[in-house]
Parts: sequence; C-alpha cells; structure tokens
Amino acid sequence: MMVNPKQAQKTVKKLAKKFIEQNRPELLSSYASLFASSAASVGWINEKTSFEIFFSLLFGMLESSDANASEVGMNLIKEGIRNKKKKDFRRKLESENKIERLNSEKNKIENDKRQLEQKVVESEQKAQRFEIDLNKAINEKKIIE
Repeated sequence: MMVNPKQAQKTVKKLAKKFIEQNRPELLSSYASLFASSAASVGWINEKTSFEIFFSLLFGMLESSDANASEVGMNLIKEGIRNKKKKDFRRKLESENKIERLNSEKNKIENDKRQLEQKVVESEQKAQRFEIDLNKAINEKKIIE
C-alpha cells in the first residue's frame, strides 16, 4: 500500500464504499476492522486509533449475542495471548543463550589465563635452571683455568 499512496487511498475509499453498500450486519465488525487497519496504513488515522478501534470491535464480538462472533472473538484473544507467551518464551531463551555464551567465553578466558600463568611459571623455572647451569659452567671453567 505504501508504494503508491494515492492508489492506496483510492483503494481504501472503494473498499469502504463496498463495505457500506453491503447489507450484512454479521460482517460489519470484520469490515470495520479491515477498514480501520487500511485507513491507518494510508495515514488517515494513526496506529493508536486503529488499535483502539480493533479492540473495541473485539470487545463487541465478545459481548455479542451471536455465539459464533463471541467464539471468534475469544479465539482471537486466546491466539494473541498464546503469541505473546511464545514471544516472551523466545526472548527468555535468547537471553539464557546469551548468558550461556557469555559464561562459556568467561570460562574460556579463565582457562586461557591459567594456561598462560602456567607457561610463565614454567618459563621462569627454565630460566632459573639455565642460570644455574650457566653458573656451573662458568665455575667449572674457572676451576679448569
């Protein structure tokens, strides 16, 4: 719709006219919801207003004496709650995965640090042995001379 705003506005006008011309009260809430989202997408009403319209229609469906409309409204709410829980669950998993990766990196860094410390100790020991061997060699040479 946003590729060609003028065409989108014309389409929404035609759509609204068709909705009004049809005399099917059972589809009125669906038409109104579709029209509200279309009007929001072309900039005639803001998104917040569109959501308010949608929720008022959804509430109207729940209160409806028509069992089918009430059931559809309830299913929409259930699906919305389920999707929110899925999103929350995904976010939690993602954050736990990030924590696991950070802990893994931390452990790797600590292991690398220990290995480096061990290599430093080994290098110092080798340097001390070399110094001792060098001193022995120098002392033996002095004795021989």
